[in-house]
Amino acid sequence: MDRVKAPQRVSAGDSADAASGVREAQAQEPRADARVKPARRRRCVLVVDDDRALLEALEVLLGARYDVLTATDGEQALRLIQDHSVDLVVSDVLMPLLAGEELVEAARRSGVRIPVILISGHAERLERSKDVGADDYLYKPFRFRTLEERIERLLDAPSS
Repeated sequence: MDRVKAPQRVSAGDSADAASGVREAQAQEPRADARVKPARRRRCVLVVDDDRALLEALEVLLGARYDVLTATDGEQALRLIQDHSVDLVVSDVLMPLLAGEELVEAARRSGVRIPVILISGHAERLERSKDVGADDYLYKPFRFRTLEERIERLLDAPSS
């Protein structure tokens, strides 16, 4: 035999609490006419260096703000640029298979126009970096904060 429950009495205080809860929930829901900004994806930085210690250090440090891809040579880097949505490249100059300058030239020939920062301990090689299409360069050793500032500047620059 089914039991029928007697209706529960709701006091005036309970209904006021319920109404207050409904108002709070409605206030938290976005209104139909409210404009909600879509979440912005994290920028992706590709770091290229055959020095694994530096590569891993930059991956950890930059990983706090960016998605980071890494490559140990220019050919691997070129494939990553073509296969992923990379926003900026930080590349050593002297590497096996494809040097940093050659990486920049190959990327530019294929139509890639993302910013590139070349890094090297060889000043004479960096002097040529602007001629091959690099956007900036840093001499090794460099302060991490300097690299970070240059990345921010290039990522915030209007596209040309």
